[in-house]
Amino acid sequence: MAGTAAASPSCIFCQIARSSTTTTLLHTDEKVVAFQDINPSASRHYLVIPVDHIATVKDLRRRTEDYSLVSHMLNVGQTLLSRDAPNSIQYR
Repeated sequence: MAGTAAASPSCIFCQIARSSTTTTLLHTDEKVVAFQDINPSASRHYLVIPVDHIATVKDLRRRTEDYSLVSHMLNVGQTLLSRDAPNSIQYR
């Protein structure tokens, strides 16, 4: 994947992805982890992040692997929302 780098010790998201924090993970697999935002703007404000360090979204490329990752991230978010708020029809 373009822009993928080794985990950065100073990156809070890398620390969360490696379970090096007390953050409760709502979902974890080989590609992504998901957890609640520490400063939520909605009752179910989840963050789904890649396990591999990607510094910014600008580091993603129009490659199959990157499309697959972003699609997987969206699916995980939608699955969590469906699980936790099955009657919800609105999300962003």
